[in-house]
Amino acid sequence: MINTIEVIIKTGWLYYPVVIIAVVLIVYSIISSINIEKGNKNV
Repeated sequence: MINTIEVIIKTGWLYYPVVIIAVVLIVYSIISSINIEKGNKNV
């Protein structure tokens, strides 16, 4: 695991924007599903 992290840090600069976008999309989808379950009261 540590070696993989080091490789990503050294050579994976181009992957950071992709990872950030993916995390944002996942978080947004989770929040959206929670809001739908609440009946969109917090919109």
